[in-house]
Amino acid sequence: MNTSHTTQLLSAEQLEAFLQNKLSAEEAKRVQHLLDDCELSREALQGYALVPGAFADVAGLQKSIAAKSGMNSLSWATISLGVVAIAAISIFFTM
Repeated sequence: MNTSHTTQLLSAEQLEAFLQNKLSAEEAKRVQHLLDDCELSREALQGYALVPGAFADVAGLQKSIAAKSGMNSLSWATISLGVVAIAAISIFFTM
């Protein structure tokens, strides 16, 4: 497992497409490789699988967060995965 912080994070759209088998074989292999290397992405995928479509308005959430906090330089992929990971952890502890 790669513990480096330079691992590319997967977007909510990539996670959804992966779960719905909508990726080409090459893209699915690339996503699987990223999942194998990134614990945060794996946790986000688990959370997304538990609540499919729950993060459909990630762009709206991103705009709201940016407007309220002035954060424009933070990677939106990081924020998206953070939201998904928080939801997954919340769901895990409520079960």
